[in-house]
Parts: sequence; C-alpha cells; structure tokens
Amino acid sequence: MRAIRRAALGGVAVAAALVAWGEGVNRLAARRDLGDEAAAGRTVVVVLGFRNPGRVINGVNRWRVRAGIATARRLDAEAIVFSGGSPAGRCEADLMADHAHVLGYRGAVVRERASRTTQENIAFSLPHLEGATRIVLVSNPPHAQRARRDLRDRRPDLAARLAPAVDARPGAWIVLLPLAALYELAVRLWLRASRPRG
Repeated sequence: MRAIRRAALGGVAVAAALVAWGEGVNRLAARRDLGDEAAAGRTVVVVLGFRNPGRVINGVNRWRVRAGIATARRLDAEAIVFSGGSPAGRCEADLMADHAHVLGYRGAVVRERASRTTQENIAFSLPHLEGATRIVLVSNPPHAQRARRDLRDRRPDLAARLAPAVDARPGAWIVLLPLAALYELAVRLWLRASRPRG
C-alpha cells in the first residue's frame, strides 16, 4: 500500500512540475522578442493558424481566435488578420474568421489563405502590417515568439512595433502547456539543425 501511495505522490509531483515548467515557459515566451517602438494608433492583430485536418475548427484554433479577439478589443485594433492556408483540410483562415463571427466579433477581418508554415504566415501577412504602429502576433506563446523572431529577421522595422498579445492567461490549457512547450522546443531544434552551415 505504501509503495502505491509513494508512486501516486511521485506521479502527482512530476505532473505538477511539468505543468509549472510549461506555465513558466509560456509566461517567458509571451514577453520575449517584443518591440520597443509599439505605440497606440493603427493596431493590427495577426492570428496564426494551427493545422486543422477537418472541416470543423479544432480546439487550438478556437483558443487562438478567442485570444485574438480579446487582444483586438483590448488594444482597439483596426483589423484582425487570420493567417493560414489549407495544408490538411479546410482553409484555416476561413475557419478562424468564421468562428470569430460566431463569437460576435464584428471588426474588420482579413483572411490570409496562402500560408502553410509559420514563416509563410509572416511573409504573406506583411502587406497588412505596413503602416501599423502596433503589431500583435497571436498563438500559443512559444509559437508566437518564434513568429516574432521570424518577423524580426525579415523586417526589423516592423518587429520594433511588436506588442504582447492577450494569450498568456494563467491556467489556460494547463494540461497542454508542457506538450506545447516540448513541441515548440523540438521544432526550434529541428530548424536549427536544418540550417545550412557556413
């Protein structure tokens, strides 16, 4: 009986440590690689899509849409750009924009339907960011941080206008935080390993 109790307590401790680690990673990522020139004025929010194999919006994209709407409302955004093509099903941009409408969002919406990767999300959203005084990229925090770095590499002038999203709410997706953080770590390691050396 003691062995079972010990094993159960050990399992709970490991799970709690993983959740705390995931929460910490998300909180740090939400505040990194932001610009120092973001100013109130023309704010554009870009919501990055997540692979959606079916014709119904998945839970990750629903969460990102809610975070995008919350960010747009808090910052009085001029528009939300929903970015994502159809690598595995219906166009992510359409799924997200339609879901925003279902949730009651009536602000300006742009559907960027061509992108299939995070890098393309940024590249194909650039025309909608010109002239913005404040830019917000919405996703789970580590993914948004990677997208902010990509924007910085492509357009440092626009990256200087990056502001934080309303996406790092404590306790949100508590079970998936460690998995999302591990996935993002694996993606970053893969990207680093696949870069040409020289």
